[in-house]
Amino acid sequence: RTNQAFDRFDTDGDGYITRSELRAALEFLGFKMDQDCGDKIFEHMSAHLKVGDRPMRGRDAEDDPTEVSLTPKVFQLMLKRLRLAELFTPTAGVFKWDEHETLSQCTITVADYDAENCAVHEPLAEDDGLSFFFGCRKAFPAPKKSFSAAVDQPPIRWVHLNAVKGLDRLTLLRLAVKYGVHPLAIDDVLDSKTSTKVDRYGNDYVVSLDLLGVVNSNTGSAEPPRVRIHRSHVTIMLTGPPERDTLLTIHQERGDKSSWLQMWRGGCDEESAAETGDLWKGMLADLRRGRDGTGSGCMAERRMPPKRMRQERADFLLYEVLHRVVQQIRPIAEAYAKRLGWMRQRPINQLSQACMDEVQDVKLEIYDFVRSIRPLKLVVKHFTEGDAIGPSAKMYMEDVGDAIEAMIMDIGQLTNIAETLESSHERYRDKKTNDTLFALSLLSGIFLPMQFFTGWYGMNFADMP
Repeated sequence: RTNQAFDRFDTDGDGYITRSELRAALEFLGFKMDQDCGDKIFEHMSAHLKVGDRPMRGRDAEDDPTEVSLTPKVFQLMLKRLRLAELFTPTAGVFKWDEHETLSQCTITVADYDAENCAVHEPLAEDDGLSFFFGCRKAFPAPKKSFSAAVDQPPIRWVHLNAVKGLDRLTLLRLAVKYGVHPLAIDDVLDSKTSTKVDRYGNDYVVSLDLLGVVNSNTGSAEPPRVRIHRSHVTIMLTGPPERDTLLTIHQERGDKSSWLQMWRGGCDEESAAETGDLWKGMLADLRRGRDGTGSGCMAERRMPPKRMRQERADFLLYEVLHRVVQQIRPIAEAYAKRLGWMRQRPINQLSQACMDEVQDVKLEIYDFVRSIRPLKLVVKHFTEGDAIGPSAKMYMEDVGDAIEAMIMDIGQLTNIAETLESSHERYRDKKTNDTLFALSLLSGIFLPMQFFTGWYGMNFADMP
């Protein structure tokens, strides 16, 4: 749409916008400003042009022949900053924000990194927020002992929006303007029923998926606790090839009330949200580690993935997110296996009807569990078979698909265990019923001769002593 606006106001079609064309464009786009303000904007944006991009031309009567003109890239940057300025002054300008709408406690974490450096802002302070939204990422200084030629290349950036306590729509709109997020992707973030899927808008990829985790409710007893599952939602936005330099993640605390799993979420939301937050903290900890694996932590923690994360593009960070999401699903299957295994080891005569009702519920929960995992497998397949990610990330992504396939097979065994418990309990009830009927038949056989003689004497003798 920005390119369409540029072509609309480039009246002579030479690929540049002059001062007079810029004023007409801003007025058409709804930016109400006087001539002096428009001139200041033009002069400010002209400073972003490189020497080779400064065409000295004046085409209109009111244009200075020695004045520069704006390129499409600078024009897009100007519109982005003007929209951000409106979002940072929500009560002024064309954009009007409802003053009665409360802002939730959203926090933004920004991590810029390359193979040698890593800078993390956690959380993003107010002063740093202005420089983050209005500024541009800068390359890290070249190492002093580097013998290779310095390359002025911007670092990889990961932006994480923590919205587990509620989504701040104003912050979401600012991020959308900052990174040019498609409006349909924003609608999916705001929608409370978006399913697991992957979409492509232009050169960007947007992944929506459910984040599942088991609620840790250890009672201290030998009996495994009832399995309860916590459900939240993650939206991942990746800039496509060839850059692959930005990853945006949005984590929301959003339960699916249509799910059977919703029944087991009550009472442990805060604890579950804290456990889910460990996923992002672990990724930040891996990014902070040095290239050689040095840093805090034991030797087992100094493994290859942290080094690989720093050396690869943002598509490898996407793999890390999906890999850790799948890792959080594995304990759910293990919790169901422990609970069903404990029931299986108990004598069948000690299983109450409440336990059997729980087994029936578990079968429904496992079905819903698998229904939530299968779309994730399709998302991974989309990246492994397409060209959205690089060869290195694609190779690792195939392992994620294999892990999901193995997990679905293991969950199928849990269904077999539940069905075995049901069939064993049904056989036990049938045997118990047969034993009861046998006892009643035996008692009837004992008293049957006496009943026969009593009836015979009663019908053949009139006077009984």
